[in-house]
Amino acid sequence: MLMNIIKHTLSQSISEKSSNLASFVNLVEKSLSNIFDSLADKNYNFIEDLDLSNGILRIDLKNNKTYIINIQKNNKQIWLSSPFSGPKRFEYINNEWVDIHNNKIKLYELINTEFNNNYKLIGNKKLKLL
Repeated sequence: MLMNIIKHTLSQSISEKSSNLASFVNLVEKSLSNIFDSLADKNYNFIEDLDLSNGILRIDLKNNKTYIINIQKNNKQIWLSSPFSGPKRFEYINNEWVDIHNNKIKLYELINTEFNNNYKLIGNKKLKLL
């Protein structure tokens, strides 16, 4: 009887973790797709190439600078490697990707700010991710 309860509890725990991980992966995939689509739709002249596959978004800029944004399943985080601000880690808190070391830094805002500060965008056409 006790062994059956332990097996059931363990099975339930594994099932919940799998479900939570699947939900997290889905959230990250949507977030990375949103960034990819926002950049691809605008056809910015400073972007050399965009690639999104297997939870990794690579943004190659024309001046040999590269952004890498990728999923970290074990930590339930998104990791960003920025050519301007360096590495950052984000967790999903209150419907936003927030830097784990400085909760004032939001993923979308950081990318917007870096692009707008480092590249002349035509007229009032500011980069605006979701």
